[in-house]
Amino acid sequence: MAAVLGRLWDAAVTLLAAQSQSQRNTSSVERAVEVGGPTYANVRGVPCVLPLVTHEFANSYWHPAVEKFNAPPCDEDYSVVYLKWVASCDAGVQYDRIAAVWVNGVELLRTSTAEPSRDLRVNWEVVKDISLYGDIFRTGGTVVVALDNIVNTMYTSTFKVSLSLEFYRPLDLGKEVKRPDQIVPVSSSTKSYGWFSEKPSATKAGPPHRMVKLPGNTEELYLELFLSHHQCDEFYYSNPPDQFATAFAENFAKRSNFSREDIDEITSAKCGADGAFREVQVLVDDQVVGVVWPFPLVFTGGLSPYLWKPIVGIGAFDAPTYILNLTPFLGKFLGSKSHAVAFRVVYGEAFWLIDGNLLVFQDPEAVRPTRVEILQECLDRYVEPAMVTLPGAGNGNVTNLNSAFWTSVARDLFVKTSVTTSTGRKVYTLQQHFDFTNTQMYSSDGLDQWFESRTHVETKMSVTSLQPTFESDKTGKIQTVDVSQMQDYPLAGSVSYRLGKNGSFVLVTQFANSFTRSTTVEGNGIGFRFDYKPHDVHSALTASAVLDSRHGGGNGSTRATYASASPAEGCFSRVVTAECGRLIVDNSTTECLAYE
Repeated sequence: MAAVLGRLWDAAVTLLAAQSQSQRNTSSVERAVEVGGPTYANVRGVPCVLPLVTHEFANSYWHPAVEKFNAPPCDEDYSVVYLKWVASCDAGVQYDRIAAVWVNGVELLRTSTAEPSRDLRVNWEVVKDISLYGDIFRTGGTVVVALDNIVNTMYTSTFKVSLSLEFYRPLDLGKEVKRPDQIVPVSSSTKSYGWFSEKPSATKAGPPHRMVKLPGNTEELYLELFLSHHQCDEFYYSNPPDQFATAFAENFAKRSNFSREDIDEITSAKCGADGAFREVQVLVDDQVVGVVWPFPLVFTGGLSPYLWKPIVGIGAFDAPTYILNLTPFLGKFLGSKSHAVAFRVVYGEAFWLIDGNLLVFQDPEAVRPTRVEILQECLDRYVEPAMVTLPGAGNGNVTNLNSAFWTSVARDLFVKTSVTTSTGRKVYTLQQHFDFTNTQMYSSDGLDQWFESRTHVETKMSVTSLQPTFESDKTGKIQTVDVSQMQDYPLAGSVSYRLGKNGSFVLVTQFANSFTRSTTVEGNGIGFRFDYKPHDVHSALTASAVLDSRHGGGNGSTRATYASASPAEGCFSRVVTAECGRLIVDNSTTECLAYE
């Protein structure tokens, strides 16, 4: 339903939110913040700075900023690299906008913008460690920044962005990241937008793709996946079945003061609903080699702008990415021919913006191509969610707008592969279990919605190496390294919408979510070439807001926490709260505390 409601109230809510909080800020500038960890880690001295782009985005649809840059004026020992994004939006009226940064076709950042108030300019910045990609800058190239914006008599504000690279010497050489030997972008362009616009509901000939040819001595292969969901799928976690969404839109439009033209547009088939489950697939020559069940993003205009002033949602400024170990599928990428790499969103609606970077680790001593043999594979092409209409829908016939829906789906993936290089034979095992549940309840003829969703993923990877021996009476030494990862993305929220006289309305929203990723590494000897390190990170957020069009605005409160722990970096935790658009608490500590 949120996708349907979003089409109805987005403009009105944005205009009202631009009038600022009911309790006015004493400053003329608001600083938006995404609560995270320390800005810089493992750095020493003064940075070597390379400016990339300074640009004002006004009417910028189909007009990304494209700039050439020279090699950085830094020695190679400046191996820690940070991307710094500094942005502002003048006081006025403007939507949240999606944005991204590519260098030589390689995406480095997926982000979105803050929304201004009518009398408050908003500033924010993102600082991201991109040391993994440090080699792509060494000879210069092309940087592309996309931020599609519209400026007219209604939406008045532009976005000013300054982008730079900061190179540091590492404080501890032992903590330097292991860089791949090659980075191959799976993107649509190196000189313009890099993302693919995946529109599942409109796709007839399959998803867009990129032809890729990897070196024959590739030893290990990984993909860093960038994605964000928009338009019909911006709130996919609260999308009901199609038939309920259509009935709700018709009922809502008829009860409201909409014209016949508006009603026809709202109830048109431009946006389905298709339920709340989404799966992102990575394909090679139309064969599935990777699966992601994504973390739901909420942008700064999502549900109600008053939820996100000045604390924005988890991932709104630095969207999480996904590292997929494709080594067990390496044989599908090798050979004399190029291969088509594509991304598909199963059960999705238009549209998703997706691309990725292949991280290629090569065998430097190879005298012959890498030999790959899949020993065992269990990976279904699709999984089908089970959906139950709970009591209130009238014997399963969805005509009653006071309804409830429950969705559940699970998937298992297993693959075991032998890879032989100049160092001998290794056996890679990848095992994953995915779980998803979603519950939605509707009352007041669909105007009150409650939703709860949870995505949980368990991943186990192992590499077993048999070191060759040249003594005929001895066998090689077997060594195994195991990596276990856990991802957990719960969320819950409610939306209550009340129509008043003369087009007035009251919108009450509540939202809570969290993001947890945990990695453990066990074993000795030769491990993965990718730099898996033991690390735990947990972000959580709760927010509530009231918007009353009769009073021309609203207020909200937000509480966000962040905690991380690792043997190398120690512990860090932070608690930030905001009321009525102002930060009132911002405390951090390096003590090791339990998650809240």
